[in-house]
Amino acid sequence: MYCEECGVELLEQAKFCPKCGEAVGVNEQAPIEEISASAESVHTSEHGKQFYFVRSNQEYYFNKWKKENSWNWVAFFFAPFWLGYRKMYKLIFILFGIYILFDIMMLRISGFNEDSLNNALGMGAAIFFGLRGNDLYRKHMKRKISEIEAVTEPGSNQLRKIEAAGGTNAFGILYAFLILIAYFAIVEVMTGFTF
Repeated sequence: MYCEECGVELLEQAKFCPKCGEAVGVNEQAPIEEISASAESVHTSEHGKQFYFVRSNQEYYFNKWKKENSWNWVAFFFAPFWLGYRKMYKLIFILFGIYILFDIMMLRISGFNEDSLNNALGMGAAIFFGLRGNDLYRKHMKRKISEIEAVTEPGSNQLRKIEAAGGTNAFGILYAFLILIAYFAIVEVMTGFTF
């Protein structure tokens, strides 16, 4: 079943579209109070909160999350930038932290083909984020929603906070790029020194 107004896929028991709020199969003669109460319950349901959090590309992610494992091409090719765009900043720092630790180990150990190992690490990270990116994003979303629910009362204020915590951030791409530049600067400094 799909919303007649915006076309988003609906749950069978849905009375309102969680994306646009359009009434689904409601009798035109239904009392306004009943419709308003139903709309509030849809928007404050777990699924409704997830729609508020994801915002951009909702259909893509909700379809991907129906599967046990799903592939994300953007996360495969552009992991740090995708993480920044989806506001998963902690994972950017973890990713570059792993790269820095790897580079420190390579400086301490001689006799390895460092380029081959760097390429293998990069490909491993790309495959990991391609395979697990959608799941990582779902876990990030659920954790953020739980954190907001723990400190705010249900209602429109909570939904605004969920919406602000989620969505996308074009500046996140810039943050990831700046962290990448910092990583290259750190590597340059490290390779200038010997342990």
